[in-house]
Amino acid sequence: MNGLSNIIEFNALGSIKPKRKRKLPPPFSLRLTHEEHKRLKRDAGKMPRSAYVRKKLFGDDATPRKPQANRKKRQPNMDAQTIARLLSTFGQSELAASMMAIAMAAQSGALPVTPELEDKLDKSCADIDAMCRAMVYALGVKREGDK
Repeated sequence: MNGLSNIIEFNALGSIKPKRKRKLPPPFSLRLTHEEHKRLKRDAGKMPRSAYVRKKLFGDDATPRKPQANRKKRQPNMDAQTIARLLSTFGQSELAASMMAIAMAAQSGALPVTPELEDKLDKSCADIDAMCRAMVYALGVKREGDK
């Protein structure tokens, strides 16, 4: 009987499946409509959608994920490189200095400021800001002071 009980115990132990510890919590799935998915993709920009959702959900408290060792680093495509070069050239241009010179001339009285000139200067400033914002948005980065 002793041998039989050992066999029964051995068989019972063999049928027990060891509990595996999960290193990560299980993934969370979310169903979206086609329109919601397009919006998420657009709003996330160059950011991975999961990182974007976690950032929106948890803000600055979101725990950063560890990068996977076998994941290839993304190389910017030609459009991103072109936009980055354009943004760099834009930043190095004399545009800001020129606008400052116009403002100083207007303040000192050397430049007569008419309502028409004021409107043109306001539009120029808005256009410059819009171009800069568009380039920064296209690159998927934030400017200082942007939320």
